[in-house]
Amino acid sequence: MKHNGIADPGQLAMLTRVLNDYCGQRGILANSHERELLAASLIALYESGIVDDVQLAASLEVQNLGRKPHLPGNLQETDGATTTSTTTDTVRR
Repeated sequence: MKHNGIADPGQLAMLTRVLNDYCGQRGILANSHERELLAASLIALYESGIVDDVQLAASLEVQNLGRKPHLPGNLQETDGATTTSTTTDTVRR
C-alpha cells in the first residue's frame, strides 16, 4: 500500500484492527465523522512508512492529543462539568 495505494487483505485487517481498537477505547462510534477522519489519518501514517500496528496506534494517539476527548451520546464537557442536552432542558452532573 505504501507505493501503489493498494492494500492486501493482511494490511487491511491490521489497519481495521488498529482503528477498531483506537475508537473502541475512546467510545468513538462506528459511523461517525470522527472515525472517518481517524481512518484517513491512519492510512496516511501507514503510507508514510509506519507499518507496525503498535507504532501506528501510538502515532495516531500523538497526532490526536490536541483534540477534545469524545464523549458518547449528547454528553458535552463545559467548565469541568458534564452536561447532557435534551429537547427541553440541560441537566448538569
